[in-house]
Formats: sequence, C-alpha cells, structure tokens
Amino acid sequence: MDAQNLPQHGHVAARDANGPGGDVTVLGEVLRVDRYGNLITNIMPSDYGRDALVSSVEIGAARVGSIRATYGDAASGELTALVGSDGRLEIAVRDGSAAERLGRDGRVGSPVRVSRSCES
Repeated sequence: MDAQNLPQHGHVAARDANGPGGDVTVLGEVLRVDRYGNLITNIMPSDYGRDALVSSVEIGAARVGSIRATYGDAASGELTALVGSDGRLEIAVRDGSAAERLGRDGRVGSPVRVSRSCES
C-alpha cells in the first residue's frame, strides 16, 4: 500500500494548543504496520509544528522520547520515533520491530500522543 492509499481515520483526533507557552498535544493513531514492524501513524510534522521542541512521543503505555532525524540516531534495539519517507510520524525499533516490542500497543488503531513545547 503506498502513501496515497493510506486510510486517514480522521487524520488527528485532537489538538490542544491551550497549554502554557503554546504547548500542544496531538493525539493520533497507528494507521498501518509495515513489513519491518514500523508503526506508521496519521500524525504529520505540521500537526505538532516542525520548529517546536517535541518533548515526548507516547504509544499506549510506552514513552518513546523525542523525534529522531534518522534510524541511525537511535541505538540498536532502541524504541524511537521519526518522520518516515511518506512524511508521517513512525514508531520504530532500530534493528528490530516496534510491533513485536510493543505487543498489543503496537497495532493498527493504537493511540499515539505527541507533546511539544514552544518554550526552549
């Protein structure tokens, strides 16, 4: 399935920009799991603001941390988040499968939360 055929599922479920300093929380979900076990979400960089400091990415009970630029920025076996080639936020495990690592939290429909702050 290519990026043009990904289901949108309402794109982003909620966006709260009322926090202190323009903080934003974006709620989305996993749209699909690719053949490597990466979790492709419905969250785009424009949803949380490309220039903002992302303080955390969470999927289910797992806290992923901040968004990395590439898979290589994570340690082998580390759960990480990055923007994939189709422009969507992905949850991945370097040299592994995020779907396997996260179990029930790593499947289509699983909620994903991105928190960011405009303050430095």
